[in-house]
Amino acid sequence: MKNSDQIEHDIEIKETSINIVSESTHQHEVKENVFHLHAKPQSTSKITFSVNEVGTYEFYCTIPGHKENGMVGKFVVK
Repeated sequence: MKNSDQIEHDIEIKETSINIVSESTHQHEVKENVFHLHAKPQSTSKITFSVNEVGTYEFYCTIPGHKENGMVGKFVVK
């Protein structure tokens, strides 16, 4: 995740079974069935993962107000 902004951003995905293979930065909280990746301003964070379940997964920025302002997306696992 490349953060070209002047403020921090992150992505979070809930309700999935993700196996983290490797990461370059921290994940805030490690909770079961929650994927969280954080990128400081003007930095890049990398993570390699696999998803164990077919489905459509929503991801979003958890910084207050960001999800509400459209920082959301979806990816599909077939």
